[in-house]
Amino acid sequence: MFKQVILASQSPRRRELLSQLDLDYVICPAVGEEFSDATQPFEYVQDLAAAKAEEIAGNLMVEGQKWLDKLAGDTSAKTPDNDQSNTSESDAENAQDDFAAWSTSHPTLIIGADTIVARGTEILGKPADEADAIRMLRMLQGATHQVYTGVALFVVQDGRIISQKKFYEKTDVTFGPVEQQEIEDYVKSGDPMDKAGAYGIQSGAAKFIKKIDGDYNNVVGLPIARLYQEMKTLDCENSTPLNRNAATSTNSTKTESSDSTTAPVSQPRATLTEGQLNAYKTATTETLSPETLERIQKQFDFILELDKEKLIGRQTYLSGKVRKENDAEHAWHMAIMAILLSEYSNVEIDVLHAVTMILLHDVVEIDAGDTFAYDSVGKAEQAERERIAADRIFALLPEDQAKKFRAYFDEFEAWETPEAKFAHAMDNFQPLMLNHANHGGSWIEHGIALSQVLGRNARSSEGSEELWKYAYQEFIKPSVEDGALKKDL
Repeated sequence: MFKQVILASQSPRRRELLSQLDLDYVICPAVGEEFSDATQPFEYVQDLAAAKAEEIAGNLMVEGQKWLDKLAGDTSAKTPDNDQSNTSESDAENAQDDFAAWSTSHPTLIIGADTIVARGTEILGKPADEADAIRMLRMLQGATHQVYTGVALFVVQDGRIISQKKFYEKTDVTFGPVEQQEIEDYVKSGDPMDKAGAYGIQSGAAKFIKKIDGDYNNVVGLPIARLYQEMKTLDCENSTPLNRNAATSTNSTKTESSDSTTAPVSQPRATLTEGQLNAYKTATTETLSPETLERIQKQFDFILELDKEKLIGRQTYLSGKVRKENDAEHAWHMAIMAILLSEYSNVEIDVLHAVTMILLHDVVEIDAGDTFAYDSVGKAEQAERERIAADRIFALLPEDQAKKFRAYFDEFEAWETPEAKFAHAMDNFQPLMLNHANHGGSWIEHGIALSQVLGRNARSSEGSEELWKYAYQEFIKPSVEDGALKKDL
């Protein structure tokens, strides 16, 4: 992890959350005015986060070590606590020693973050005044809205940005009914006035929240689980972060390290076959052409990007309801289903073609996030979010493969070919099976009714009439009969 971390935010809530990652970091809020002309909430919030990180990165690149030294000498930036009341004199001295050792020759991670609330496509920032806060809360009460936190990560070393990325997390928050007087009383408390959407889930508005779907910390202001994973992909130093609270003096007992004088355990030397030796010589003496090297690099960039699909959570539980599945697990499960069940397709299909579509169609959720099947608000903006994501992600590939893989995605979305229809059927039947196996699973959690499930599966029979009959008789009907799925027809 990084030894030099700057949080470009003055939010006390983000400081508290970031402290849970046990990092040594300094606080240096961006002071410029952030702006974005994006209309989609997930794009807008990432732009604001990037502006904060970019401002601090610019200061570091322009002023260099002088700026770092000034930051190290600023005691207000030493710890997450503004008043330093929980920091002992010795802790402060240790912290000053740690930060004084910062150097522009080492990677410095800059974290910018911003949080907004959205109702549909309307973006709700911090209220302008009490009347605006009341307007926002009236809009949110008794309904579900989305909280987006955008995060931008910039890594600066030797006066240049060596790596950067931005991402966002979305959490669905449902308010229960809130009376007008309750809203006015809450606004008078002052709690809403510095918060996006005019409420704080961790403070006075907690009593209004009926349920949340997603990361609670994301609503507070920083999705630390996702941040931690993203930081690991950017790690430019193969080392662990300094821990100010565990700092020791130079007189402390020496612990085991790479400098240990303990004799290494000897390992037997491997004996290579002639074929292995020839392969080694070829790899070390023969070089790839620039064109081949560039092509392979692009392909591995795409492959590595797909690893992020394992971080995208879905609403469907694994069998046994031990936890919810992620996108990569969902895609693998559907691919196996397609191979095993292709004999039941209404017409003969190219199985490899269908499986390729299945494996590729959700990669856009790396940027766009998973949209719950029964989220009408999220569904309204899903196509545009996923189109933007597809433009970026497939463009990582060499041009010919980018066009080919994008065509698979577009074919799935069009839902016209026999392979696309069968792939959609797998996408629908897999969660039916898991929800039935979990005695309702996410259906119960979200209060889903029979009419919604039938609506979701209105075209499933176009992929396989036999499998649709089986799914209805073995998954849906028993779930209605045992009360796991609400009967509203």
